[in-house]
Formats: sequence, C-alpha cells, structure tokens
Amino acid sequence: MRSWRGITTQHRWSWRGTRETSSAAPTLRSAGLRFGAVGRGGGHEVLVASGAKGWCGMSDEGQTPPFAEIVNAGLEFTIPIAHGMGVRAAEVRPGFAATMVPIEGNGNHFGVMYAGVLFTVAEILGGAIAVATFDNSEFYPLVKDLHVYFRKPAKTDVRAEASLPADEIARIAEEAAAKGKSDFTLRAVVTDADGVVVAETEGLYQLRAHGK
Repeated sequence: MRSWRGITTQHRWSWRGTRETSSAAPTLRSAGLRFGAVGRGGGHEVLVASGAKGWCGMSDEGQTPPFAEIVNAGLEFTIPIAHGMGVRAAEVRPGFAATMVPIEGNGNHFGVMYAGVLFTVAEILGGAIAVATFDNSEFYPLVKDLHVYFRKPAKTDVRAEASLPADEIARIAEEAAAKGKSDFTLRAVVTDADGVVVAETEGLYQLRAHGK
C-alpha cells in the first residue's frame, strides 16, 4: 500500500513545479480545504491540503470536509489502481471506516467479483481509519502483512468495514509518539448487498512518524 502520508490536515510541504489536479482539488476546495500540490517526496506520492488544525476537524474557516471526502479525494493519487476499481470510502470517522466497490467491471472468468478486488476494498480500510483517527501531520500508516479469507462468492457490490477500539487507539498513539512507530492489527468484514459475509481479512499495519 502506498503511504497516505500526503493526505494531511495541515500544510506540511512546499513544492515547486508540480501541477494542480483537475479532480481532487475542486472536491477539497468545495468542502473547505485549500488544495496545495501533487508531487513526490521521500518515495511517497503527496497530496497536500491546508486550512485545518489537526485531525479533529476544525479549521480557521469552519468545519473540514467529512473524512470520507478527504479519503476519496486523495485515493485517485495515492492508490490509482484502487480508484480505477471504483473503491470508495462510504463512511470514515475516528476508529471506524467503511469502503465499497461495485461488481460492475470487477468480475472474473466465472461471473463473481475478482479476488484481488475483495482484497483491495478491505486493505484500504487501514489508510482510511488512520486519516480520521491519528494526527496525519505527524504520522502515516503502512501495511506490513494481510491475510484474506474468502467465505462466499460475491455477485453484487460489496461493503468492507473495520474498527479500532478506543483503548487500542490510545495505545497506538502513545507508542508511536514515544518510539516513532506502532504496530496494530485491523480485522475487516466484507459483505454483499444482502449482508452475506463474502470475505474477512486480518491485517498487520503500522503507524509511523514522518521521517522514520
């Protein structure tokens, strides 16, 4: 997974010679953030937005965009292959994220959703939760390992959900602040349009301080 490092709520980098995107920037602007630039730094693709103070969602200009809008605006540039699949954040808040992906265009040779798409819609949850839960001006997430368990064939659009309890969030934040990084496990459930579980995942993620 490419880092979500650049989807921050504070202006952290300045870039010369980079171009403004025609799709993500209007989304951010219309929701109250000022778009900065798209570029590369430290091996990461970077999308910079300013106008907000920290992850709590308040800015000098008022409320920042819903976290799902922030995630979706950045997804096209941080993980374009997932964006091309149609993966979208449906709901994102501190400690919780839900993503969705359509069946259309994502089928396999026998008419059900391709396994890699089911993997992707669940794996994206680690980055989405981190955007809403931790201070993105200080930390970014990465995935170290992920296991997927396919339960049933998916013949419809699917939804993936995962959450982190408050005590685990506190532990991760404290350890990352003290050591520069903290590992955590995220379990996700993927369901079809009828609520049937079609896949489950267990991922080992890490919250890491910028520059580490």
